[in-house]
Amino acid sequence: MAGEYIDYDTYVTLGGALAQAAFDAAYPWAKSWLDAITHGRLTTTDWEAWEDEVALAMTALLDATPAVRSEQSGQAVTSFSNGQDSYSFATAAGGSSSPTYDGTEAYVVRLLPVELVSWCSSYNGAVC
Repeated sequence: MAGEYIDYDTYVTLGGALAQAAFDAAYPWAKSWLDAITHGRLTTTDWEAWEDEVALAMTALLDATPAVRSEQSGQAVTSFSNGQDSYSFATAAGGSSSPTYDGTEAYVVRLLPVELVSWCSSYNGAVC
């Protein structure tokens, strides 16, 4: 999949929950997120051997993207009461992370091979 990590049909087959329009909106964010997790290696490495893992990772990232964007903007409602309009919002520590982000990223790091996610595995050609 040159330049593309997953298409909508594969995403749906793997259990993805977003409608096509939401998938299209989330795709650039999820792709950027995966590129950050893999240190850009998917753009320079032949990852065909890990195509299934990349598709699963993208499915998780795509599904999480709307929640992460909401949590990071401080707009995630954590509780609601309409007795007298009482709301609670989740805010990320430092504004840069969120529970959904942390959990999804940890899942993707465990899912993908170390060659894609570890700085150590390629520093000066070293294998740690």
